[in-house]
Amino acid sequence: MLKIVSRRLARWSLVALIIVSAGSAIAQPSPIPVKNVAIYADSGVVMAPADGDPNIAVPIYSTWVWVPHSEWLRLMFDVVVLSGDPYQGTGSYIKMTSIFDGAHQTMDVRHLADWSYSSAVFNGEKVLVELFAYPGTGGNRLSMTNVMASDGPAAELQSICGNRDDRVRSFDPRQGRLWPIGCTAWLIDRGDCTNRFLTAGHCISTSTTNAIVQFNVPLSTSDGTAVAPPPQDQFPVLNSSIQTSGSGGTGNDYAQFFTGANSITGKHARAHMGGTAYRLAGAAPTGSGQTIRITGYGTTSPNTPSGGGLPRELSLVQKTHTGPYSGLSGTRIQYAVDTTGGNSGSPVVTEADGLAIGVHTHGGCTTTGGSNSGTAVQHSGLQSYLANPRGICSPIGDVSGNGCVDDTDLALILAAFGTSGALMREDLNSDGTIDDVDLAIVLENYGVGC
Repeated sequence: MLKIVSRRLARWSLVALIIVSAGSAIAQPSPIPVKNVAIYADSGVVMAPADGDPNIAVPIYSTWVWVPHSEWLRLMFDVVVLSGDPYQGTGSYIKMTSIFDGAHQTMDVRHLADWSYSSAVFNGEKVLVELFAYPGTGGNRLSMTNVMASDGPAAELQSICGNRDDRVRSFDPRQGRLWPIGCTAWLIDRGDCTNRFLTAGHCISTSTTNAIVQFNVPLSTSDGTAVAPPPQDQFPVLNSSIQTSGSGGTGNDYAQFFTGANSITGKHARAHMGGTAYRLAGAAPTGSGQTIRITGYGTTSPNTPSGGGLPRELSLVQKTHTGPYSGLSGTRIQYAVDTTGGNSGSPVVTEADGLAIGVHTHGGCTTTGGSNSGTAVQHSGLQSYLANPRGICSPIGDVSGNGCVDDTDLALILAAFGTSGALMREDLNSDGTIDDVDLAIVLENYGVGC
C-alpha cells in the first residue's frame, strides 16, 4: 500500500520581487496581488466503507472554501494522507471544483510534491473540496488553515516607446504567465524537452515555491485583476530545477527552469500547447535596425501620458509588439519595443527568422526616446545553464512521464488507439483522437532520454 503523510511547514515562499534601478533601466515584474486568508478545514482520519466495490472510488469527505468577493482562490494544504496506490488504480485523490465556472482539478500522491502541496488557481470566491478513496485501502486525512485569494489589480509600470501603447492581443502557444510573480516565461526547443523554460533572473530564485506557468490566459476583470485559465492550462514550476542569475542588472539577468506535468491531463506544457517552442539564436546581432518582436504578459493602463493606452482587461494578458533593434553592448541588447511591468522574462525575437536572441528584463523607453533592454542569448552564464540543466527533461513522446520514450509509451498509445475525447495524455498532438499521428510521434522520438 502506498501512502503519503506530509505537512507544509513553509506556508509560502516566493522570491521577493523588488523593482530595482540599473541606471535608467527598471526591472519589469508586476507581481499579482495576493492575500492570505485564514481558514480551518480538517477531515480527521476517514476511509471508504469496507464493504464497497473495491474498483470504485467514493467520496469520504467534502468541504467548501469560501472567501467572499475574491476573484480567484488557491488552496494550500497542511496535512495530506492519501491511501492506496494510484499506479494500481486504487489511489485516493483530492478533487477541487470552482463554483464560479465549474473548472476542476484532481490530485493524488504523484502530484502533491510538484505542486508544493497547493492547488491550481480557481476563478471565483468559492471552491468545493472533496476527498475520494477506494474501499479497503486504509485511512486518509486532509487539512487546511490557509487559502490564497485575490487582492486587486497589479501595479502599472510603463516603458512605452513613444506616445501610444501599440501592443495588440496575441495568442502565441509558446509562452505563459508566471503566476503570481507577474512575469513571462517561454518554452525553448532544447534537448527535445516539453517542459523547459527561460525567464528573467529577477523573476525567480532558488527559494521560489508555488509558482505556476499559466497558458491560454483569459481577459482580466474591468479593473485589471488577473483571471485564471482552466486548471488543465496550469503547470507547476519545479523548485529543484531553478537556475537563476537573480537581479544581475541589464545584460546579466536570466533564468531557466522546468515544470511538472499537469495533474488532470498528465501532459507537459509543450505537448499540451501543440508541441511548439522557441528556437534560440546562436548570438544576438551586433548591428542595428532589425525588426524585433516582444510578446508577453505586461500590465496595461488607459492613462498613458498621452492618453494612448490600452484597456485594463488586457492587463497581464498576452500581447505583442514589434519595433527596431538598437544594438548590442556586451551582453545587453536594446530595442524600441513597447513593454510594461509583467513583460519581464519575455523572449526577444528577430522578426525575420523567428529566433530568440535574448530575454527581456528592463524598461527604459519614454515618450521622448530611450530603449528597453534584455540579456543576450550568448551570455556565458545562460549558456552554462543551457548546457547543464538541473531539471529533468520530459522528451516529446514521453507519454508515461518517466523521462524516456520507450516501449511503455508505445504500449500506452496502442492501448488507447482509436479513442476520442478531451484532455488525454496519449493525444500528443492534441487533436482529440489517439491515432497514427500520435504513434508516429512516439516512434520518431523512440529512445530519446533513455
